[in-house]
Amino acid sequence: MPNRLNGQVAVVTGGNSGIGEATAHLFAKEGAKVALLARRMDEGISVEDAINANGGEAKFFNCDVSKPEEGEESIRNVVDGVGRIDILFNNAGTGDGGNFPNETNEGWERVLSVNLSGVFYMSKAVWPHLIASGGVDPADVDTSTELFGRTMNSPIMLAPTARQRDLHPDGELGMHRAATTVGTTMIVSNVSSFPFARIADAAEGPLWFQRYATRDPELNREVLAGAQEAGSETIVVTIDQQASYYERDLHDRHLGGTPRRARRRAPSNPANPYRVGAGRLWYEWDLFDELRPMCEVPMLAKGILTGEGARKCIEYGVDGIVVSNHGGRALDYGPSSLEVLEEVVDAVAGRVPVLIDSGFRRGSDALKALALGADAVCFGRASRWGLGAFGEPGAEKVLEILNLELKQAMAAVGCSTVGEISRNIVRTNFP
Repeated sequence: MPNRLNGQVAVVTGGNSGIGEATAHLFAKEGAKVALLARRMDEGISVEDAINANGGEAKFFNCDVSKPEEGEESIRNVVDGVGRIDILFNNAGTGDGGNFPNETNEGWERVLSVNLSGVFYMSKAVWPHLIASGGVDPADVDTSTELFGRTMNSPIMLAPTARQRDLHPDGELGMHRAATTVGTTMIVSNVSSFPFARIADAAEGPLWFQRYATRDPELNREVLAGAQEAGSETIVVTIDQQASYYERDLHDRHLGGTPRRARRRAPSNPANPYRVGAGRLWYEWDLFDELRPMCEVPMLAKGILTGEGARKCIEYGVDGIVVSNHGGRALDYGPSSLEVLEEVVDAVAGRVPVLIDSGFRRGSDALKALALGADAVCFGRASRWGLGAFGEPGAEKVLEILNLELKQAMAAVGCSTVGEISRNIVRTNFP
């Protein structure tokens, strides 16, 4: 897509050679006006001339980024000349040419002054102009999100994960309190350490309930009725784990290990360690016809990885979809949830909300999913790590970090609200 930076002004420090020079040429090719800041004047002017000769627009400014007064003066001159700054590529760097322990003290101080302090000085000088040109301060980012009539502080939610009390005595009680404190929603696993009603009583925040449906309709009715009576705002039906064993459990068993999960589920005398039992292979699409009358709240299907599956879900009255590969545990060679997200979103075509989980670790990961069409992103392992280390405060801290990372990433791409996040901030068509 040519001219993606048309009309924007980009400041490139260290733009006289190497990465800086290449970046300056690329920015100019995409339509940006480029301000080249560097110490070596001859090289800087040469890059300026080359860009202008190729039809771009560039101007060189002699500047040592390790000297804050020079950086501030150069930035003032850029703004005086073109009126704004939209991009800062903080590239300037140096090496003294020595190596430890032969590096001189003077050389080391020079490296630090350019590579570390210079980044700070230039960022400080450019920041007000970035904001004035329409940039976004992370403090002003609004991550609030609405799902099924409920407004949350963030599109980052807690995925259903089993037996959290194995990690810490606080278990799901602490996790729910943490989610409530930061203003998001927890999805409670069907295999939780505490009854759903007790988890619901632990805090005032919203809760969803995840269910593996059984062959017994009356049991399904009893469990779903209990969850809804206790306050579950949605029912999430997981359909992605059809076999009795996880592949890696079987592999470990074959090698002589006996993980708790494999030991609990294994037949008493299996003839073959790779035997797969009947599991939940009875699942058919009309399962949703059976469950729908049992749900007075929205019902979501979790474990969808194809557009075809998404369309079938909608055909059978599902109110939302969770794109998930079961954290990569259902099938080692299955696709990642993120790589199939757009296919599912396109198939849904806005008819129901689309959530996603599996493999998300950072707030910037959530931004990618939101840009590709997800309405919310569910984190499992990250919050469990926090819970396991420090209980409820640890889970809360992880959620705070994830939300801060999301805000910082949104600010970096110029989005002040979740509604402003668009497809054009991510690239997937790599050669």
